[in-house]
Amino acid sequence: MSKNVKKMFKSLLGLLLVATTTVQAQDPHISQFYAAPTHLNPAMTGLFNGNYRATSLYRSQWGEVLQGEQVGSFRTIWAGRDIRIPTGQGYIKNNAISVSLNAMNDKAGDAQFGTTQMGLGLSYMQALDQRARQFIVVGLQGNFYQQSFDASALRLGHQWSGLAYDANIPITGDQLFLNFNESQTYFDASAGALWFMKGRDDRTNGYVGFALHHVNQPTIDISPVGNSDVAKLPSKYVVHAGTRFPVGRQFDLMPKALAMSQGTSKEIMLGSDVRYNFDRYDLNSNSFRFGAMYRLVDGVQSESLVLLTGIDYNGLNFNIAYDVNLSGFSPATATRGAYELSVIYTGQFNQRQSTRLACPTF
Repeated sequence: MSKNVKKMFKSLLGLLLVATTTVQAQDPHISQFYAAPTHLNPAMTGLFNGNYRATSLYRSQWGEVLQGEQVGSFRTIWAGRDIRIPTGQGYIKNNAISVSLNAMNDKAGDAQFGTTQMGLGLSYMQALDQRARQFIVVGLQGNFYQQSFDASALRLGHQWSGLAYDANIPITGDQLFLNFNESQTYFDASAGALWFMKGRDDRTNGYVGFALHHVNQPTIDISPVGNSDVAKLPSKYVVHAGTRFPVGRQFDLMPKALAMSQGTSKEIMLGSDVRYNFDRYDLNSNSFRFGAMYRLVDGVQSESLVLLTGIDYNGLNFNIAYDVNLSGFSPATATRGAYELSVIYTGQFNQRQSTRLACPTF
């Protein structure tokens, strides 16, 4: 395959992926969904062992494939902060009100189709029994979105001369893309609930959660100015579950599952982590984990295999994930997909009065 053909193919790939994101109006994908908790489910606000948590995640996709081809890569940055305030006494000391603030920036392709989101969340956790082994959490989140893209940066069909791309051929004023609305803002809301239980020790727990995002289905309008055709952002339905249980003196197994549906798009992730606890006498302190998840899209189509590893040390959690591409793009991408880095820190306001609180392990 000639160099020009390769350039044309990769440029068309970038444009196709941008168009798919724009037309279907889907949310960005995050493989380490537990590392962006309030992005997954507002009920996960404050769901950690401590008083405060800071979370950051970076994702880059197609960068290796599109490198050097003057085609914009696909990247997502997410950051969140939440505070947990206990409200109960005695056996209900784990009851809590939590508040979160999070932000996301997502960029895709040549035109740098971008989404910036800011969210403010609130949750309440209630013990369901006197032994404080079962809990229910409900959460709400309001979001502000700003979307934009640079139509002048697109590479269109009339700029290809034979098998070569000529950047000197201008995108003229009568081209359709130059008449698009390049920026818009909107508000939406999310809601969620989560049930979890813990066993007699901290090594055994489980949870099931449900979330509904884009409850109000805001209008997304990037159509040409004066065009009455607009699209609504479809609501996204999320169901997720997981558990943790010991399989040896210092090893724990942590299987998990995620199912999402938004418009015509469906996604399922299934997998598990294996956790090795460094200290057999303090099994919630420092640990190393590794695992894998398998992603299916639209029911039965293989999309990627996600390889995961991470380490927990004194409240700091660092994780790396890599998506091995198994989709129809795999021949062109040599199975290279996306990588993610995440850092999570949890802490106590008063270390001298530190009290272990109930929460599942993600």
